Amino acid sequence: RRMLMNLLLNLSREEKDELVREGSLAAAEDSRDSGLKDKANFDFLMARWGSLFIEQLDAMAELEQEDGFRPHDYELYFGGRDALEIPLGGGRRMRLTGRIDRVDTLDENGKTWLRVVDYKTSDNKLELNRIEMGLQLQLFTYLDVALAKLRREGKDASSGGLYYAILDDKWIEDDGEESAVREKLLKKYKLSGMTAAEVADRSGDVNMSTDLEKLKCSSALLEAVCRYVRGQEIRFGREILDGEIRICPENGSDELRACRYCSFKSICRFDRRIRGMTALEVEKDKKKVTAFLERVREAAGKEENHGL
Repeated sequence: RRMLMNLLLNLSREEKDELVREGSLAAAEDSRDSGLKDKANFDFLMARWGSLFIEQLDAMAELEQEDGFRPHDYELYFGGRDALEIPLGGGRRMRLTGRIDRVDTLDENGKTWLRVVDYKTSDNKLELNRIEMGLQLQLFTYLDVALAKLRREGKDASSGGLYYAILDDKWIEDDGEESAVREKLLKKYKLSGMTAAEVADRSGDVNMSTDLEKLKCSSALLEAVCRYVRGQEIRFGREILDGEIRICPENGSDELRACRYCSFKSICRFDRRIRGMTALEVEKDKKKVTAFLERVREAAGKEENHGL
C-alpha cells in the first residue's frame, strides 16, 4: 500500500486522468444506477468530478505518508451473514446492513489501530450531543462493525478514530504560490472527527470539531461510545416494533433540516401551528458533552467490573 501511495504522488496528470476514468467505468458497471451506464451522462459526471477525484487522490497520498495509516478496505459491505445483528429481546432481532466507504489501519508492535472514514459531499461534523440524542449513530456503528471484522480475522484491533471526509467542488483561490495552493488543498481534505489519544500524535491531518478539541478520548472510550450507540439502536428497534412513531423532527442550525429531504412529508404533515407538534432542539453545550463522556466512561467501567 505504501508503494501505491508513492506511485500516486509520482503519476503524471494524464496517467491520473486515465486511472480515475478506468476506476469510474468499473464502478459504473457495478452500479445499480442505470444513469451511470449512459455514456453522455457518464462523460458529464467525469467532466464535473474527475478533477475532484484527482485532488482527493493527491491529498490522501500525501497525508497518509505523514501519519502511517493506510487504506485497508474500500466500500466494505456488511449484510447477509455479516449483517450487524441487534438483539431486541423476546427472540426478536434487528439486522443492520450498510457499506463503509473506507477503513484505514496502522500495524504497530503486534497491534492494529483502525479508523473508519465516511465520504460526504457537504460539510459534516461529528457532534457528541447529537450522538447522545440518537441523531448521529452512523460512524460509531461503522467503527463497531469494522472492529468486529478485524477481530474475527484474529487481529488485536483497537479504535484509532472515526471521521468524515468532505468531497466538494469548491474553488481554491490561486495566489500564485504553489506551496500556498498545496496547503489550501490539504486543508480542504483534512479529516474531521475523533481520534484516539494513543495515536493522536500521528494524526496531524485531522481537524477536530470545536466540541472535541479539548477532550482526551482514549481508544477504550471510543469503544465505550460504540456500546452506547448499540444501546440506542436497541431502543429504536424496540420502538419500531412497538409501533411508536413520534412526529418530532430535528430543529438544526438550518430550519428543520430533517424535513428538507424527507420522502414522507405528505404523510407526516409536521406543522408547528398544530398543538402538540414540537421540533427536537439540539443543545450545544460543552459541559453536557463532557458529562456525556463521563457517563459513558463510568458505564464502561461497571461493565468491566461485572466481566461483561
